[in-house]
Amino acid sequence: MFQSARVDWLSLKNNMNITYIVGNGFDLALGLRTRYMDFLEHYRVSDKDIASVRKMKEIIDDDRKKALKRWSCAEEAFGRQKFSQYGDDVISVLDECETDFQSALTSYLKQEERRFKIPQGRESVIRREFRTGVLRLISLCKALTPHQKENPSFISFIDFNYTSILDELLVDPSAPTKNAVLGRNVPKEPDAVRFGMPCHVHGSLRMDNILFGVDDSSQILDEKLKDAAESVGYLIKPEMDRGTGVRQGEVASRLIDIADVIIVFGMSYGKTDGRWWSQIVNHLFKDKASAVVLCPYVEELPKMMSCVKRMRVLEMERNRLISAVR
Repeated sequence: MFQSARVDWLSLKNNMNITYIVGNGFDLALGLRTRYMDFLEHYRVSDKDIASVRKMKEIIDDDRKKALKRWSCAEEAFGRQKFSQYGDDVISVLDECETDFQSALTSYLKQEERRFKIPQGRESVIRREFRTGVLRLISLCKALTPHQKENPSFISFIDFNYTSILDELLVDPSAPTKNAVLGRNVPKEPDAVRFGMPCHVHGSLRMDNILFGVDDSSQILDEKLKDAAESVGYLIKPEMDRGTGVRQGEVASRLIDIADVIIVFGMSYGKTDGRWWSQIVNHLFKDKASAVVLCPYVEELPKMMSCVKRMRVLEMERNRLISAVR
């Protein structure tokens, strides 16, 4: 895990910086059942006899019937709920609903995470092969930008998943932390390429701190809840991130700002993460030499390694990207 206060951001600007932004498509490509609709089947059967929780389940179940498939649909549903109708202490009512939802979500994702196992005795080989696959993209990434930097390439990962599968594929989770920039003791690669450990912008199961909510207060319809949430930083993900003290959001923001090439893999265009799409677009305008590759979810993980060749995807997805930002 990155520690923002100890990272030498100024020196990283002299590197060829490649930032991966990884969404749920990554876990899906590995065979995990982490689609929103998969989880809803699990969530619907859990039962808690509290009026606000029952209503929340009804709202979310309506989304299921409408085939609203993105994880952001659940976050938007919390933003639509009129929590004040169940009492004046809207934060307590919200907490009941959110605790019920997050408890079911944590239980389900831990169950799915356990399904991913690196074969015993093959750990180091598979991790090396994974890093080698990522390294193949470096020369292609350099071709996308006129930035020609002498310093070693730095590859970082912004992980929007609550699972830690990407962490396990990069390095043994039991390895000690030796370098604040690397996060953990990631083995050295050819040509002095450096890997950063994933920055979990929404927290993770391993950190025992998952962030679930809306992007900003405009996505909260209940005025009483909006006022309360703004004052205590509840339900609004950027505020919750700052409240944890870990500030993974700030680290992710900096990783985007220093990137020469951003590769987006398996991310959705949900409104509740609109700030990140805004920042990516703003980065393109600010740094004319930077490049962004949009790689939608594909059925086979190896196709990820050829995503840089699919630059035309950027043109095809541009309208959807801009509309998600608005």
